[in-house]
Amino acid sequence: MPKKHLLQLFIVAVFILMGATLVQSVHQSPRITLKEVLSIGSIEDDLLFQWTGVTTDPEGNIYLTDLKDCSIKKFDKSGLLLKKEGKKGQGPGEFDSPVLIKYQLDKVYVSQIYKSGILVFDKNLKYIFTIPLTFPVSDFEVRNDDEILVNMLFPQNGNNSSSILVLDAHSVIRKEIPYDKRDSKRFDMNSIKFASDQNQNIILIYNWKDRVMKMSKTGKLLFDKKLLNISKPLMEKTTYGEIPRDIIYKAVQVDTKGNIYILGGHRSKNVSRDIYILSKEGKLIDILTLPEASHMIYIDRDDCLYSRSNEGVTLKKYKIQYE
Repeated sequence: MPKKHLLQLFIVAVFILMGATLVQSVHQSPRITLKEVLSIGSIEDDLLFQWTGVTTDPEGNIYLTDLKDCSIKKFDKSGLLLKKEGKKGQGPGEFDSPVLIKYQLDKVYVSQIYKSGILVFDKNLKYIFTIPLTFPVSDFEVRNDDEILVNMLFPQNGNNSSSILVLDAHSVIRKEIPYDKRDSKRFDMNSIKFASDQNQNIILIYNWKDRVMKMSKTGKLLFDKKLLNISKPLMEKTTYGEIPRDIIYKAVQVDTKGNIYILGGHRSKNVSRDIYILSKEGKLIDILTLPEASHMIYIDRDDCLYSRSNEGVTLKKYKIQYE
């Protein structure tokens, strides 16, 4: 594997593991607020060691990846642990670095930081099979059993564009949705996270750039904007070349109204705590500030928002309230 790819893997791992400085929260008459409704795990128990990904099913059950515990865990909607599955290893259903987790149609899908492929479990966390991939993923979304959107952690050699791939369950590429050109001679600045709304429009945020985009399901650009007015990312020189110093945006989610929630990173006023809320047209509605820094956010079918507390030992669930 090329050195620049190893470096990018390392940066992504640090991005997931790192905490962030806590800053005083400031609000001025927000139109959207968060009310805490559930907390899972604490420093006094061993329910969670360092959760990294979260998803839910239609019944409200909560599924988590626990990076330090090399496991996936299922909780009911009251926070009771129902099932834990997995251990560190290379065998079927075993993990090295579980990170992203998605639920769709009675199946749970899990990706890892350092390994290719997406592991598939039933809703009781019984391992079924692995979707074979030749690359690690930076983000993915499951629309149905045979339509999986994937963004590669780093593009394949010879590919001059950065794209979201649409795969079937056998990892056959059915479609590519290009979103940017790439410079193969430098560090890949086109790393993204993405989410879809109810109309299958795709919202993309760049990790290393101040850029937010929305595209239709056919790839038509709906809007392309900055939120922080950062003209150029700050770079650091290393033996492998220049790399970005800051993560600009960390996560993106969409609520049932079509509003877009974007978790800011190191260049936000409140580091890793500020959530920028945009309308479906891309207009900034509000800025919320989480009580603690988080590496990600997730919004479920009931417009509840999940984030991190106690550096990954605790999961917080908030009800989104519209004034």
